[in-house]
Order: sequence, then C-alpha cells, then structure tokens
Amino acid sequence: MPANSSDLCSVENSSRSRPVLVVTCRTSSTTLCEHEVGNVLFVKDPCIRVEETPFTGVLLVYSNLDVNTAYRTVAFREYGFVESIIPVHCSTRLPLNYFSLEECLRAITSTDTQVKVKVKSRGVREVSSSIYKLVVKVLRSLGVRVDNSSSTCLFVETIGEAVYIGVGACKPVFKASIMNS
Repeated sequence: MPANSSDLCSVENSSRSRPVLVVTCRTSSTTLCEHEVGNVLFVKDPCIRVEETPFTGVLLVYSNLDVNTAYRTVAFREYGFVESIIPVHCSTRLPLNYFSLEECLRAITSTDTQVKVKVKSRGVREVSSSIYKLVVKVLRSLGVRVDNSSSTCLFVETIGEAVYIGVGACKPVFKASIMNS
C-alpha cells in the first residue's frame, strides 16, 4: 500500500458519519469477531473501519461500500465468532420521531413487503416495547405486513441514544464449529 493510501483511508474514514453494519460477537470474542468481519470486507474496501461500542461484543462497521453491498459481502459467510450482522439502512436518535421513522421505513420497505420486527435496545432502559409499538404502527400505516414467521427482518438496534434500522435476513449467521471441520 503506498504511503499516501493510508492517509487517504484516514481522511475517507473520518468523513464517514454513520456505520453500514452493526455486528454482534460471541462472548469474550470481540477482537476475533472484528478480524473476521474486517478480513471479509477488506477485499472489497481496504479502508474498512470496525469500531467497538461501549457495549461488549457490539461493533459498528464503517465502509466506502453501500449498505447493501457490505451486507451481501459479509452476511452469508461462515464465522466462528460473529453472532449477527445487521445492515444499517437508516439511522436516527432517541427519542424516535414518527415522521423521520416513517421516512426511513418508506425508503427500505414497500407495500408488498412482509417483515418480522426485531428491536434490541442497549444503554437505554424500558424503550424496546415503545419502539416496537411505534415501528409496527408506522409499518402498518405504510401497508407493510408484520408477520413473525417472515424470513425477512426489520432490525431496530439502539446503542445509547443512537438508533440503527435495517432490513436483512432473519436467519442467524452461520457458525463454524469443530464438528464441521
């Protein structure tokens, strides 16, 4: 890598204000998890940046790739330390604003979409149920069917006051095991 390439990555990374993926890791495996995801994405984006959050085992991935390309690149691989990979199609802050949530959900769903809603809240107590209710209300107003048997999930992840929303496969990441070897 030329000397000025790393400088270019630093400038590019510092200009990115939001992540493209939220990744959760197996217990006590954050560093290994970070390497797994980083190594897969590095091939397509050498300027990939994976950052730990204040919550153990939760990573934010920044990339020059668009969200869908980054997600497709990493989502269906075999991992030993990655638990889940969630695309970040929209982000906002708490408290959720109905109209900004509606704008986000309108952009990533359609009336023929069927989703299972999954909400995970970290760092803010007692907001998961109110977020879930608001998301379902907005989805229904948009004509999106909420169905717990759907293979497509609408993920809403809160990390402190930040809210990350994305649509992806409900199926968990495939985990490598010694028995598979």
